[in-house]
Amino acid sequence: MKKLILSTLVLLTLPAAALAWGHDGHVIVGQIATARIHQHAKDAVAQILAPGESLATVSTWADEVREAKRHLGPLANDPRAAAFNKTFPSSGHWHFVDLPLGTTAYAYPGDFASDDDIVQAMHRCIDTLRGKAAPSNTLTRRDALALLVHFAGDIHQPLHVSSGYFTKDDKGNGKLITDPVQAKTAASDRGGNQLFYTQNEELHARWDVVLVKKLMNHRTDQQTADALEAAIKPADAASWNASGDPRTWPEQWAIDTLSSARTAYGGIASYGPIDIDVFKNEVTRCEITTTPTYDAGMLPVAQVQIEKAGYRLAALLDAIWP
Repeated sequence: MKKLILSTLVLLTLPAAALAWGHDGHVIVGQIATARIHQHAKDAVAQILAPGESLATVSTWADEVREAKRHLGPLANDPRAAAFNKTFPSSGHWHFVDLPLGTTAYAYPGDFASDDDIVQAMHRCIDTLRGKAAPSNTLTRRDALALLVHFAGDIHQPLHVSSGYFTKDDKGNGKLITDPVQAKTAASDRGGNQLFYTQNEELHARWDVVLVKKLMNHRTDQQTADALEAAIKPADAASWNASGDPRTWPEQWAIDTLSSARTAYGGIASYGPIDIDVFKNEVTRCEITTTPTYDAGMLPVAQVQIEKAGYRLAALLDAIWP
């Protein structure tokens, strides 16, 4: 019970977009990718990871090392995690990018992109693994691989590539802004973390944990991964392939995931009272009402996004080590 309470407190206190898909979702993505990568990529992965490690076991390291910065989690007293956090103090921002819902292309540099967003972080991981890292990029190959596995999951969680931007209507309720130009001066909901559909439950965690648990339906991570991997149809997989230099794939994936983010927000029936921190230009809390069939409608979206993440991670690793 103590562990459950601690886990809940950690989830509620972490910054925006901290735990995409939760532990289970990331492990499932790693397992799907393991089933799909070619042998040459498997060999390269085995040379980089420590004995006993796999794409699935390292898939949650990025979140664990982030928790360690707060002296929490399994790496709380790990010297290597402490060294990583000292070297990369802003790595907590690598897990997401807060694009307005009306965004049609990822623009860097831009109003909503930064050196520390998920797309740029994935670029650094890819460069490291391809042996093309800039002198300022001091990631180890092992850490780059672990981060890349995790970020492949993050970038396919709809609320990790998007943010709702809000103003107040004349009744003090939230008014969603989707246009990127108007969003520049609107308040961010930090990836849905500030949208509450009950007193204590917010939209971001609903995608991270609730939908994943429903998708698993009492199956193990491996059983779920096997079922999702088997459900990937060749025609769908072909449509998921990105084009051009693999280094550009993350921005293509981010924009693709935005369509699912629009679906996620589309299931919100109404926005209630909203509180905005005018100094940070951030939403601190907004009450929302979701449609009665929200979870049922979003489950297929969550399934496809996790399938895409595993499939595309395998494709990216194959491309890194052709």
